[in-house]
Amino acid sequence: SDVCSSDLVIPPFGGLRSPLFSSFGWLDMQDKLQQFFDAVLPSHGLFCLVGLRHDRSAPPLVRYYDMGAGDAYTEIQRFDEDGREVYFGCASYVDSERPKEVRNVHSIKSFYIDIDCGKDGCYGTKKEALQELMRFCTETQLPMPTIVDSGFGVHAYWSMLQIGRAHV
Repeated sequence: SDVCSSDLVIPPFGGLRSPLFSSFGWLDMQDKLQQFFDAVLPSHGLFCLVGLRHDRSAPPLVRYYDMGAGDAYTEIQRFDEDGREVYFGCASYVDSERPKEVRNVHSIKSFYIDIDCGKDGCYGTKKEALQELMRFCTETQLPMPTIVDSGFGVHAYWSMLQIGRAHV
């Protein structure tokens, strides 16, 4: 759509049995995820995946992989098939034995924002949130971000390379 005029828009990544894999064939989705991860995640360090059960009937599963490792996609698919919401760390990490926290961050490649919709104190709809995001980008002269439908809102990612090119 014209509202999402970013370089890449992918369907919900997480959410209640999200249409992540039913919307696309797995190979097509894996290619889209690779494009997305290449755009917003560093190329070095460890990639963190988290699989959560919405009803909290099981503990979260946290897995680390080398950036670009193909087995991470197998884990994403496994989490989805097991009814888990799939989340990822927005940085790369140093040590898989340490928590996913600032002291364990190897590097970052993008700035991001999570915009919730439909709850008290949030935007009423995703359309309202996207319109406000467009206004913000225009007002601040930031490029349009990569946008992801998060299920209950939108995530917007600005690659530091994308921002650098826009302000050079």
